[in-house]
Amino acid sequence: MQRTTVLRMVLVLAAVFAIAGCGSKYDDVEAVLDTEIDVMSTFIDDMKSAGSADDVAAAIGTYAEGMEKLVPQLKEITRTYPNLKNGDDIPDDLKAKMDRIEELIGQFPGTMMKATGFMTNPKVQKAWEGFGQVMAAMGEAS
Repeated sequence: MQRTTVLRMVLVLAAVFAIAGCGSKYDDVEAVLDTEIDVMSTFIDDMKSAGSADDVAAAIGTYAEGMEKLVPQLKEITRTYPNLKNGDDIPDDLKAKMDRIEELIGQFPGTMMKATGFMTNPKVQKAWEGFGQVMAAMGEAS
C-alpha cells in the first residue's frame, strides 16, 4: 500500500514538474513582444533625452534597426497565430504586453515632437527615411 502511495506521489510530482517546465503556447510571441517593448521604450527614452540633431538621428536609427529585426518575426506571428490579429482568445499575459505596446504607441506623438526642431538636418532626414521604410514593412507584417 505504501509503495503505491509513494509511486502515485512520484507520478504527481513528475507531472507537476513536466507542466511547470513546459512553456506557454505563445512563448515565441511573448519574446517578440518583450523585444518590441524594449525597442520602443529605448526610443522614447532616447528621444526625451536628445539634445542635438545627432542624438535625434541616432535615436531614430536605433529604433528603425531594432524594429527592422522584428519584422520577419512579426510576419511569422501573424501567419502562425491569426487569432491574435483578430483579438480572439488572447491570454492575459499577452494582452498585458499588447496593452503596454499600445501605451507606448500613445507616447509616440509627444516623443516625435522633439524631432521637429531638427527636421531640416540631413542626418535626421536620412534617419526618418529609414524609419519610414521600416514602418512600411511593419504595415505589411500586420
